Amino acid sequence: MAGMTGPRDPSPPQDSDLDLSIVMPCLNEAETVARCVTEARAAIDRAGLRGEVVVGDNGSTDGSRELAAAAGARVVPVATRGYGAAILGGVEAARGRWVIIADSDGQHDFADVDLFVAKLREGYELVVGKRVSGEPGAVSRKSRYIGTPIISTIGRVLFGAPLSDFNCGFRGVDRERMLSLGLRTTGMELASEHIIKSALARLRIAQVPVNVRAPGRSRPAHLRPFSDGWRHLRFMLLMSPRGTLIAPGLALMVLSLLAGVWLVIHPLLGVPSGGFSGPGLALSALGLLAGYQAATLGVAAHVYAVEQGLLQPTAFLKAGLKRFTMERGIVVGLVLGAGGLATLVMGLITALARPEQTAISSLQVACVGGVLLALGLQTVLMSFFYSMLGLPYRGRPAGMASAPLAAGSKP
Repeated sequence: MAGMTGPRDPSPPQDSDLDLSIVMPCLNEAETVARCVTEARAAIDRAGLRGEVVVGDNGSTDGSRELAAAAGARVVPVATRGYGAAILGGVEAARGRWVIIADSDGQHDFADVDLFVAKLREGYELVVGKRVSGEPGAVSRKSRYIGTPIISTIGRVLFGAPLSDFNCGFRGVDRERMLSLGLRTTGMELASEHIIKSALARLRIAQVPVNVRAPGRSRPAHLRPFSDGWRHLRFMLLMSPRGTLIAPGLALMVLSLLAGVWLVIHPLLGVPSGGFSGPGLALSALGLLAGYQAATLGVAAHVYAVEQGLLQPTAFLKAGLKRFTMERGIVVGLVLGAGGLATLVMGLITALARPEQTAISSLQVACVGGVLLALGLQTVLMSFFYSMLGLPYRGRPAGMASAPLAAGSKP
């Protein structure tokens, strides 16, 4: 996942007095870009606004740039490859207070621009289209019935964004607020990042119904349903490690610990086990280790997301990282490991001295000692990992239009 670092200047370019910029990403859309620019200019005139059309060109070689300019657009070359990069480059160069983002392949109906402008006038800072109708072939069955519902449902659950179509690229924004979010992804997942960070920043978000048309191009679409869908999902999971790893991991740890304690002490209380003590102890040990691993990896993912500028650090994380050092983590891990090793050694000595003890008793000792030893080892390893994540991150400077990817990097 390519990204950027450093804050962007959210202020519009000097001498700007425009109300609205319509920004279109473009990569080899010679068949449709001129028509889209003409329709966008007509929408601005119809709304009675001072506006412009900006095309963020991502390296077209089919004459798209010349056609867009001839139709009345201001073409901005964007060196960094990717759908998200083209959008960000266009938005950065836009001169309007509000920005409408739309594709240049003809699928978006610019007659709907009025709906976005009305919501932006009401003070909403992000307005996303909801594709409610369209021509046959406008939206693939995979996207309509599988990809979009899954991604949107996960987004609502994890981030509370009040939207049912996370993937719609037709949206209106307050330019200054959008650039203040520090958006970093350069691929298709920018659509999800934009909504997630807007929700986390408590921006006012609205949704409007929009019509979609079948794309007017004859070549295959740039969108790759499975790989791009996975990039959306992967980004969402990375942006919510507390909901996807930390909370479930802690819950599994607590439940496994309670079950394990009960299975260890129930013989002392005279409660029959029904033959479940052995398998139950093994499952409890596995659950405790799996939960601990999920929770610690979740913390690592959260630290990574903060270091990459994808998330803002919480007060709890700041306090924890302030107190945490690799040395302290190693000491805790060694104490746990030593306790586990001591338990195993004592269990072995007891088994040799008292061979008449039951197999269940030996299993209890082995489970307790083994779990402590494994937790200690994992704590030591994660302490090294956390320390590595804490190293300062240095990446590309701000400015999509002037920040090309390194040679050989994928968009």
